[in-house]
Amino acid sequence: MSNPVESSIVTRGGSQVEGRGVTPPRQRWRLLLVSSRARHVGPIAESLIPGVLMVTYKFETSTLDDVLRQVSTALGGRRVETIAVVFHGTDQELRLCGPGEKVLNTHSAAEQMSVREFFASLVGEYVDRSLLNARLDFLAAHPSREEAGNIIANTLHQLLSVPVTLSNDLKGLKIEMSRWGSDENVQLNVGELYFNLNRLKTKLKTAGHSTKMTAKDLDKHYEKIRTVGKGAFGAAVLYRRKEDEALVIIKEINMLELSASERQMALNEVNVLAMLDHPNIVSYMNSFELEGVLCIEMEYADGGSLAEFLQKRVKRLDEREVLIFFHQICQAIRHMHEHHILHRDLKTANIFLTKSGMVKVGDFGISKMMSTHSVHAHTVLGTPYYISPEMCQGNQYDDKSDIWALGCILYEMACLQKTFEGSNLPALVNKIMKGQFAPIKGNYSPGFKQLVRDLLQRDPDFRPASAEICMERLPELLSQFSYDSFGAEEIDQEIRNSLEQARQTNPTRSSRAPRSVVYHMKVYDSSISLNPVPLPPRTRVKEMVVSNTHIVLLTSECLVYTWGEGQKGQLGHETLEPWRAKPTVVEALKGKSITRVCAGDGFSIFASDNGIVMTCGDGTFGCLGHGDWNSCTKPKLIDRLLSVDVSEISCGSHHVVVVSGDGDVYTWGRGDGGRLGLGHEEDCCVPTEVAVPDDVFITNVKCGGDGTILITDQGVMLACGHNTRNKLGLSEGGGLFSMKLKKEVEQALIPTRIRTVGCRVVDVAMGPTHTAVLTETGQVITFGRNCEGQLGRGNTRTQAQPVLVRALSDRVVTMIQCGSTFTVVGTLENALYLWGTRSVSPLSRPNTQDGFTLSWNKHSASGSTSDRRTNPDMLFQETDHALQRRSSSGSILSAQFDSLPQREIKMRDVILQPQEILALYASPSQIAKGETVSLSTLHCQNQSIFLVVETTVPLPRPDKNTKSKEENSSMIKGEVVEMKDAQNHDGDNVKINNKPLLLERDNTDTNDMDNTGPVPDWLKAELVEAEALWAEGQHQHMQQEQQQQQHRSMSPIGNRSPRPTRIGHKPYSKKKHRDNIDNINAHPDSGGENGAISPFVPIEVHDPGAEEARRKIKEDRKMKAEIQKVRRLKRELKSKEDEIRQEVSHKAKEKEEALNDEIEKLRQELLKQQELQKQLLDEKIKGDNAAEKDSTHDSMVCLIM
Repeated sequence: MSNPVESSIVTRGGSQVEGRGVTPPRQRWRLLLVSSRARHVGPIAESLIPGVLMVTYKFETSTLDDVLRQVSTALGGRRVETIAVVFHGTDQELRLCGPGEKVLNTHSAAEQMSVREFFASLVGEYVDRSLLNARLDFLAAHPSREEAGNIIANTLHQLLSVPVTLSNDLKGLKIEMSRWGSDENVQLNVGELYFNLNRLKTKLKTAGHSTKMTAKDLDKHYEKIRTVGKGAFGAAVLYRRKEDEALVIIKEINMLELSASERQMALNEVNVLAMLDHPNIVSYMNSFELEGVLCIEMEYADGGSLAEFLQKRVKRLDEREVLIFFHQICQAIRHMHEHHILHRDLKTANIFLTKSGMVKVGDFGISKMMSTHSVHAHTVLGTPYYISPEMCQGNQYDDKSDIWALGCILYEMACLQKTFEGSNLPALVNKIMKGQFAPIKGNYSPGFKQLVRDLLQRDPDFRPASAEICMERLPELLSQFSYDSFGAEEIDQEIRNSLEQARQTNPTRSSRAPRSVVYHMKVYDSSISLNPVPLPPRTRVKEMVVSNTHIVLLTSECLVYTWGEGQKGQLGHETLEPWRAKPTVVEALKGKSITRVCAGDGFSIFASDNGIVMTCGDGTFGCLGHGDWNSCTKPKLIDRLLSVDVSEISCGSHHVVVVSGDGDVYTWGRGDGGRLGLGHEEDCCVPTEVAVPDDVFITNVKCGGDGTILITDQGVMLACGHNTRNKLGLSEGGGLFSMKLKKEVEQALIPTRIRTVGCRVVDVAMGPTHTAVLTETGQVITFGRNCEGQLGRGNTRTQAQPVLVRALSDRVVTMIQCGSTFTVVGTLENALYLWGTRSVSPLSRPNTQDGFTLSWNKHSASGSTSDRRTNPDMLFQETDHALQRRSSSGSILSAQFDSLPQREIKMRDVILQPQEILALYASPSQIAKGETVSLSTLHCQNQSIFLVVETTVPLPRPDKNTKSKEENSSMIKGEVVEMKDAQNHDGDNVKINNKPLLLERDNTDTNDMDNTGPVPDWLKAELVEAEALWAEGQHQHMQQEQQQQQHRSMSPIGNRSPRPTRIGHKPYSKKKHRDNIDNINAHPDSGGENGAISPFVPIEVHDPGAEEARRKIKEDRKMKAEIQKVRRLKRELKSKEDEIRQEVSHKAKEKEEALNDEIEKLRQELLKQQELQKQLLDEKIKGDNAAEKDSTHDSMVCLIM
């Protein structure tokens, strides 16, 4: 590298002073010190007047001492009358040199010795202070527009004892001084001391014009490094400028391939960049033409784009960080609007960051310069996600369209997602026209949210101007963080730390798009297992909902998958089916742009992006909202909601609640307990508006089995429905030391405010008997039943009031769910915590509980199934009343569970404190590749949990080794799932074959479908038989195992190694199965030499005890049939009892109504009698009054006489 002193450039002005026509009496030298990073260095050098020495130093390599040596060399022992400096910088500081990152600001001017010594040496050694006009001027200094400029000038004036000024431009028009040697009091501008102002004006005006250059000249002056981006018109290439070793971006646009309008847009960017000079706008340096390619040289922002920065973020930005970014963006837009320039393509991808913490607005290809005669533009241009409503309508627009884009950017920085999204352009435009966007969640102040709403006003007249945002709105918001001023050092350091954290978290980024993997976790097993759900590859889950009967899943491609029980038509496949094992696309919803889904017990709800709501399934309680009580198998729209702008939707077991964009609430379905909030308990089959208090604005809703909780824009909750054990939090406590409730509320028929929770709420999860609330600070509050320890308070005592789960106070919780007897949460660290009772008897679980796993024919990820053997070390057993908790819906697999014994609840199954049961983290090798894995959402289904995991890890590769495929079918290579056994309080990791559990495997995208699928019928039959054999004859088989150890090895399904091959007998094979398929279809348990040997059922063909085993199996089957018959009779009896009970209730209700009618008649008669008595009394009083008047008159007559 060359010496900075030797590589400095000295320019001497060679023309006479024009403009005033006065020549100084003697040669007086002036020094102009210019940084190589300053703008318009070329026009400055060409506009110097005689007597001015211009020293240009390399910013990147020169220290402050180097700059002083360059000045000394250039002056050659001379002293100058005045010195002017041109640095680059921000509104708060000027950058002096790269080494040491020396800057001039209010702090360094007063306290930093190196900076003070530099200016003291510059003025003290090279300025002739004996001259009258000795001075130091800063030209094109941005701090001059702020208070910081005055502070810097005053501080340096006290240090140097000469006048110090800061000018916003090169001409120094606002700074006047007297002519040297003139007797007249004639004033001139500071710029006239150094420049020919007319020539400077001409040079600056033509700075945007391109010059010709050859490829040889380009190689001579620039060194190509890499291409950093490509756009519609060309490519952006990173070069190193050989003149000063500076990194620059050259935007290469092939003009020969563009149309006339596109060429004009390219030239327009050059003109706009040349006009704008602001620290938060990408600096223009030069432009030239290279063999038909327009090259625009501009500043390089080495921190990437704001879009990339936000995409890498996992945790939301703090409000302070967002405001620091946004303040700089608004400063740039304010500068543009002051120069009558519209950007028209503002988006996060066009906002760039530097490693030093600066924000740079760029990409001015479609900017428009507005004249004073035409203040509106007409052409629809810009990115669809950020265009304003007036542009969508084709109306005239002005600078307020840029303000709308600023609102979209501010929302995106706060929520890490686009403000408006749609599956197609019409859907997106429709949302923009309506101004529909989800409320901002998280710890953001009301003023911040109000600013977003003001920026996104549909009427442009109501949007604030850029000057108002910068001068009023943002300072008000930033003042809450104790800002004395907008100190650049503090702002820059804040952004620098944020950028550095993001780079450390995501050093590289995967080139693959994220995909979703859904896992089913069986909490009720003795060892928690994890099973992948078979979905098409590259699926990105947008939303997933789980009910007791079925599951609905929505992908980012707006495809809807359903599976589970379909006896009521709730799956939407236009057919009634007992069970659908595999997720299947609902064909009737293709092309409907579904954006929201919900699922209840026996029905499903689908909402499209244009607000249309469709339902299908069981209409018994009116849950479909079609105005009748009929069921349907095909999704059908709800006519009553066609005029409602649906924004949020939720449903319980048998009721539905919808919230509109205007804050209106509509409910329908079962009304028992007042869950509909309509003031009564009657069922309703059509959406009916709910009366909510006038002082609240409802933004969200969450439904439980028999309750509803509404959430307002202020995070306040309103509830209605059953309040059993205060699960809605409506009952108020009686005092600090009181265990009883002061005001116990059994149910609420209308939305009632929950006053027992005083903090701002962002999410609610409602279980059958308890509720969990997530606050904006990431804390969890629980209330309701606590008999199973599901409230996380370290005990099972009844609690009267909602209480914070203190064990998670040091964790940031991002998602919550409530199971039947437990609570589960996910944290920011991708960890899963569970507490409560996690294991119950199969008889107390709904019939569909295990069907979601068994029908996939997949081994559990933990490598073992539930251990159903009894253990004498038990805490308590499920009582008979647990049978009453069974779901009313049937299942094709229910016969399997009827024959199983009750599962015992052990001490290790009760978790009183939150315990980490699973953690997701990426391996170092995958982190180096930029691969990620994160917990997206979680969902509870009684005693099961469904997890949605997002990852960029490649899809599994097909493996020829079947065993290897089975072992690795649920793996994601390098993405580790740390499963911690809930029964082991030491938190040991669950491992398979002494290896940590992984999520999926290998790294190619060649697979078109996942290798999971439903269980074949023949295997399903053997599964049923094996389960029955294990459940009913476990003791007998263990005795046979002891007697014939040399011949067989008994094990339950999937719990031990497969049965070994014996000499003289062939192991099971599918070829053998196909040869004997007829025998299997006729009798799945047929033995003999030609019978199929199942790997699940321990039957030996030549074993002397085989006949006895088959006989016992037949007896077991008969016993099982008898048990099923008895249970069927019990169900029929229960059904009859319900009918009788309903009939008795109906008759009692009729009698009650008749009695009420009689009472009403008597009451009416009594009122009539009272009215009659009143009339008689009034008449009597009138008569008495008349008689008294007559008596008085007679006495008066007598007196007169």
